[in-house]
Amino acid sequence: MSILKEIRELTGLSQKQLAEWLGVSKSLVQFAENGQRNLPKEASAKLIAMTLPLQDLKDAAKANRSTAAVAFTNPAKLALHHKRKMTFHRRSAHALQQQLDKLTLRHPKLRARLALFDAMKKVDTASYKATDRDNTWLELMEWFSQDRIPATGPEEQELLRDKIEVHLAYAEVHRARCEWFEGMEKQV
Repeated sequence: MSILKEIRELTGLSQKQLAEWLGVSKSLVQFAENGQRNLPKEASAKLIAMTLPLQDLKDAAKANRSTAAVAFTNPAKLALHHKRKMTFHRRSAHALQQQLDKLTLRHPKLRARLALFDAMKKVDTASYKATDRDNTWLELMEWFSQDRIPATGPEEQELLRDKIEVHLAYAEVHRARCEWFEGMEKQV
């Protein structure tokens, strides 16, 4: 691998940025990187001066990969970030639980309402005079109730339970990360 490519991969510089520093064109850097052309003496001298620091950077990069300890510059900020995320997920889980509670109450009521409407269709209306308005109201209420049954049923309730579990799991992850960063802050 050419030294130009190593420098670019290690530092994240583009060919254009490296070419500007070396005082050559981007295409010349591209050709030199592929071994098709040589750089001018001044650009080569800059690269030679970079060889030792480049080796130090490569060694440091290898050491960083091999050690598990990472130095964070601001663990308090990261702890606060995770605390906010934890709070968000707990609140989301709480809101979803309230929604689930409403569904679990509403579903039996809708079933009871449908059973009542079904029974009302079979009732002899001789005891009272059923108007067209009464029949229309019964039909509409039955239709609305049937339309809402799937949205409150066991499948929808199970989906909400899954969402609650996911939010609580994320909240737990963020709680653990928050405590970890708070522990780092105390060590410093």
